[in-house]
Amino acid sequence: MIKKLHFIALETKEYLYSKEINTAQCGLDLPNSTELEPLPPKKGFAVCFVKKKWVYVVDNRTKIYYLNKEKVVFKLGDKITNEMSLKRLSYEEILKQKREEKIVEIKLKCTTSIESGFESTALGNVHLYKSDRDDQLNLTGMKDRGISLPLKCSADHRASWEWKPHTPLQLQKVFNAGVDFKLAQLQKCALLKSAILYAKKVEDLVEINWEKSDANKR
Repeated sequence: MIKKLHFIALETKEYLYSKEINTAQCGLDLPNSTELEPLPPKKGFAVCFVKKKWVYVVDNRTKIYYLNKEKVVFKLGDKITNEMSLKRLSYEEILKQKREEKIVEIKLKCTTSIESGFESTALGNVHLYKSDRDDQLNLTGMKDRGISLPLKCSADHRASWEWKPHTPLQLQKVFNAGVDFKLAQLQKCALLKSAILYAKKVEDLVEINWEKSDANKR
């Protein structure tokens, strides 16, 4: 008995070729083949046999695109994204792009650090105070009232928080500590941004980070 079989690539499952087979000589079943007629060719797609049926799969394997400086090596099914370009970026363009990304990262780290809380010895020993945007505004308002008020703080490194009475002088000291802390973070951010702008190599940018800057001071 003669029947027409369509052969399939073992790894990619794409259509390879069709051939008439004498089943008396080759048997009824041959691996990686099917009697199901494949779909017609379609530009930009490969015809693949998936889950016992033929489907179109995006095929960009012959395309030449770049992601930053590196050439993209497409596999069957890989799509072209908005970040990819037909143009290979120059090293200066890549460096500029990496600088911009690093500055965004440092600004975010700075904001997170400012809002992570600060320490003050206004009550005699070290207490931690909250410092998100609302906390900063609330502390400013409490300090400006010039009266004794309770303020939430932690004496055990965030394990617990407690409202403790603060005199106007203590509120002022807490406020000053918060201002000094915020200023220190902003100055640190400015120094790191300056280092980013003066970096001459992408590798130099990798070495610039918020946490490492803290470690270098210790």
